[in-house]
Amino acid sequence: MSSDVQVLEQGWRLQDGDQSLVAGCGRYQQSYPNNSQLACAYYRPVVPPLPTKLNRLFRLYSMQRNTPNANRSPRRFLDMAMSRPNLELVETARDRITIVADFPQLSPALLFDFWTSIDLLKKWWPPAAELQPELGGTYHFSWPKQDWHLRGKFSMFDRGKTLGFTWKWDHESIDVTRVTLLFHPMPNGGTKLTLLHEGYSKNSEAKKTRDEHIEGWTFFLRKLQEQGQEPKSLPS
Repeated sequence: MSSDVQVLEQGWRLQDGDQSLVAGCGRYQQSYPNNSQLACAYYRPVVPPLPTKLNRLFRLYSMQRNTPNANRSPRRFLDMAMSRPNLELVETARDRITIVADFPQLSPALLFDFWTSIDLLKKWWPPAAELQPELGGTYHFSWPKQDWHLRGKFSMFDRGKTLGFTWKWDHESIDVTRVTLLFHPMPNGGTKLTLLHEGYSKNSEAKKTRDEHIEGWTFFLRKLQEQGQEPKSLPS
């Protein structure tokens, strides 16, 4: 393509010798030496680069589809990325949060233990924990490096079915809130967990705290989903 290219639509870029720009989205005109003819072609637009994680994912996908003799090991990482269990924020109101998450590798009873056994809790949530695993029992989770402390009391305790507890951070000024966990068996032996966090006030400070809790729950539930493998010995 010669240098006398006139771009008719802003926001597109045309490059000399770029054979990949062959399908319509941008338009240009090129004047021929005798000025008696005009030619138009259609080219694809310049697309902003994908975020790093997506770039890696699509590169792995491209390697699988377009390179027959490529090393097949990237497929394992791609399959893992594309088959993550479901985790969905299904409701967010001013006074509550509802999240649903699938745990296809964990039975309801075992998933319950991941919330009530100190050894299992420390695999995905607090680095230090004290608790009384019974109705009316108390718990104290702590993050010593940050000097964070979460405390509460178990208000519901039915293994594999329902777990409820009050929730209060030492460093938060909002009132005590409540968390309810419902464990639903899935046909494949796994568990669909419904998490309800409620009792927030309807002021701006409580709204900010609720939004922070959404981020926290999403992060830690993903870590819990990554456990995936049942331990060899279960609490009695």
